[in-house]
Amino acid sequence: MSVYDKNLQVLKEKDQVLYKAVLDWKEPVEEHCFVQKTRNGAWILAIERDGRNYYMGSRYNPEREAERFAGQYRSLVNESYMIYLGFGDGRIARSVIANKGDRVQYLFYEPSPDIFLYVLHHFDISDVLENDRVRIMVKDMGDKVLDVEIGKGITDENFRWCILDALPLYKQLFVEDYDVVKQKYSFLVSLVAANLTTTGYFGKEEARNNILNMKELFHSNCEEDFEGVFPTDRPAIVVAAGPSLEKNVQYLKRAKGKMMIIAVDTALRYLVSQGVQPDLAVVADPKKPVRLFEEDAVRKIPLALCSSANNEIIRMMQDEKLVFVSAEGAYFEKMYQIAGKHMYTLSGGGSVATFAFVLARAWGYSKIVLVGQDLALAPDKVHAGKDDVDLYKLKQNKIEIEGYYGDKVYTSRDYNFYREWYEMIIPRKIGDLELEVINATEGGAKIKGATQMTLKEVIDSCDAESFDFEGTIRNMPCTFNSTQKQEVVNMWKESIAHIEELRDKLQDGMQETCGVINAIQNNDPFDFVKAQRKIKKIIEDCNLYEEIFFIDVLVSQNYKNIIIDILDSKDDNSEECVRLLNKQKEYMNQMYDAASTVKEWFVELVDSVKGDE
Repeated sequence: MSVYDKNLQVLKEKDQVLYKAVLDWKEPVEEHCFVQKTRNGAWILAIERDGRNYYMGSRYNPEREAERFAGQYRSLVNESYMIYLGFGDGRIARSVIANKGDRVQYLFYEPSPDIFLYVLHHFDISDVLENDRVRIMVKDMGDKVLDVEIGKGITDENFRWCILDALPLYKQLFVEDYDVVKQKYSFLVSLVAANLTTTGYFGKEEARNNILNMKELFHSNCEEDFEGVFPTDRPAIVVAAGPSLEKNVQYLKRAKGKMMIIAVDTALRYLVSQGVQPDLAVVADPKKPVRLFEEDAVRKIPLALCSSANNEIIRMMQDEKLVFVSAEGAYFEKMYQIAGKHMYTLSGGGSVATFAFVLARAWGYSKIVLVGQDLALAPDKVHAGKDDVDLYKLKQNKIEIEGYYGDKVYTSRDYNFYREWYEMIIPRKIGDLELEVINATEGGAKIKGATQMTLKEVIDSCDAESFDFEGTIRNMPCTFNSTQKQEVVNMWKESIAHIEELRDKLQDGMQETCGVINAIQNNDPFDFVKAQRKIKKIIEDCNLYEEIFFIDVLVSQNYKNIIIDILDSKDDNSEECVRLLNKQKEYMNQMYDAASTVKEWFVELVDSVKGDE
């Protein structure tokens, strides 16, 4: 078997997308690759560009060079996520992987298909390809999206230990590619950090809303109920609440029936005051103010919600149509499986407007119109229809960016973050369709990649037949039938029992930890490894319960701080060991208290539906 066939066989089993892309390759189009023998008899990859040869490894001892490159990462924690521009001939990748523990994850992004395919033919990289901790992405090969691939490995737990680097010469030879990777990497790390901050901020409200909102499942729908229902041969309009909305709100009346109008919660009162009836409203914030929904006209609009949205608002909407469009954790997925449906987590850019945008994409719209999405600071107001002034946003940390009309405007860090999110998401495809975003805000910030049109032009260009979007949403039969509802209630009752079991395990873990601490302090003989293995098993068993998601939300911020403290510890003396064990006990105690709170909410949930059984 040739080297190429060996590599290809592993690739076929490991990565079908890349495998099929390799088979479609015919001949090099940009790089002239060749192999060069080194002084110690090894072979290295080389490329010729503009009449100059570039050797992608040491011409003396490439193995030693690879080891030296890998050595700079020896001090990293085992939870690190490593992202590299370049794969080269696999030699450095092999050394880097061998250098760290079995929990480090790696993504190698090769910016040159020519290089990768040449390497497949001339270097045995099968051991790297088959490594489960390694993902390889090659530019313009297959339908993988770079930011998606980068984002797969960045989590709440490891974002502090994510590393971006480039193999030797790659920064020099692929400057633009490195800048692109760096921009996407920095953005995604910031996004995870921001989401973690949000989770810490919302904490208790998010967990409580997730549980108490379950009652509303019985007279609601899920996102999947509407897949393939709406005509997507026309645009969808996402309406945010920026000040520029005042310029063109009157045209939205003409869009009714032609295009689906999805409005964010903060825009609703202004829209209805102007005689505009959106087809769907969106709310995602666990602390969104109830006053936004106090008007009868607002509450009559069908509402799309995240499972953690403010329960007080949801209860106000009991007589109106609710659509659950996003939920985190396996618990919601398990409930919807009873009805033969799925509940997805729609990953937005951190705002309710970006969340609405992602929902439109999930329903198959490949053309989305943005209205009221200023993403910039107006001189006298933040939202349309109000004379509000956010002095902090207007005066602190202002960033100058290009405006909608090519002028210079100021924006805040969070608004700029959302703008960058749009610019990252726009190049993606919807299936085989290119995503077209039309910015009809007519003011605010320029969003690169979006086509700028007036809202009047957008509406005038759409001659589609009228469709009752709002009526279709209202008339959709609820997701759960009566039999399925009872199964869900039984699931909630089982959860109460599961949480009791989980609390018992946590108590055992705390007792075991106290025993280890006492043994260390008293210099008593004991099997430390066995004790820690037992404690670890208890914690692992706790994480097997679906209900652990709600408990984790309650303690997320404190938990992260404890884990960081443990991982950052460098000493192994008895005093430090006791300190870390106390941290471990603290974590389990917080989990126990959180479990008790979650149990109370589940009891409240079951009690709330007893009369309906």
